Formats: sequence, C-alpha cells, structure tokens
Amino acid sequence: MRFLILIGIPMLLLGQALSLEAQDRASIETQISLGKRDAIIEGTCSSGGGQVMLGGSFRYYATQKTSIGPELLYMRPCERQVFTFYHPQVSGMLQIVHDFGRNAHIRPYLIAGAGIVRHRSLYGPQTKGEIAGGAGVKIFASKRTFIAPELQVGAAAPSVRFKVGFGIVFR
Repeated sequence: MRFLILIGIPMLLLGQALSLEAQDRASIETQISLGKRDAIIEGTCSSGGGQVMLGGSFRYYATQKTSIGPELLYMRPCERQVFTFYHPQVSGMLQIVHDFGRNAHIRPYLIAGAGIVRHRSLYGPQTKGEIAGGAGVKIFASKRTFIAPELQVGAAAPSVRFKVGFGIVFR
C-alpha cells in the first residue's frame, strides 16, 4: 500500500500539473485496462497461464497527436505461482503515446514508457526499473469513448503484455 502511495500520488500530481498548464487546448484521456502478462524467457507460472493485470492510466495531450501520463498496473499471481528471481506485482510507469490519424474513428498508436516495478523474488520484495514499448489501436464507439487493444514488450524481465483498455476523452 505504501508503494502505491509513493508512486501513485506523484504520478497523478504530474498529470494534473500538465493538464492545468494548457487547459484551453488540451484533451485529457483516462483509461481502465484489463490484460495478461507472460514472461518471454523464464515463465513464472507453472501452469503457463500468465498473470492477470488490472490498471488505469491518465494521459494529457501535449500536442495534437502526442500524449503523456502515468499508468498503474496490478498483476495478480498465477494460480500455481513459482517464485523465481522475478515476479512483478505492481507497476508504475510514465508513458508517452503517439496517435496516428488523430481525427479518425480507428487510431493506431505507438506507446513507450519507463518506471518502476515492485516485484517478489526468492529474496523477498524488491523494486527495480522497467521500460516497455509497443503498439495499439483505439476504436472509438463515440466521439469520447473508445476501446483500445494494446501489445507491449517489457525489458526488465523480458515479457509480453496484452491489454484491452476502456477509455474516455475529456476535451
């Protein structure tokens, strides 16, 4: 819990500061995500099922096509978890997203982020840096609501993350 407070509050304050700076021209996007994470090299799940992820993000459009903001993810342990050298539990990242076709109903995008991951290992709980990048597509159901499937590759412990986000854009 202390970890969420130490990471979550500064990230939300950064998002608020960025949004207040240019409120007259800005769009803000919030998103709730559900997905799955699985290791590329070393599986931490004996069943091979990966980890279920739940999280949220807040993004401020600094330009017409580029947004920046925090994302927090909680990763649930597998049913039959094998604790090896790395098992992520909570991730906090600052991400930058570049949309293609800003006014289209279907918008592909690239995403990159850096932050920290709180994880559990053979040596107990630890925190380490993480970088990740990938791509997705926002499919707008209306002018302000969308669904966004996304695929990312993480580098701290090579992993693949697939998420589906449900978002709202505030203009």
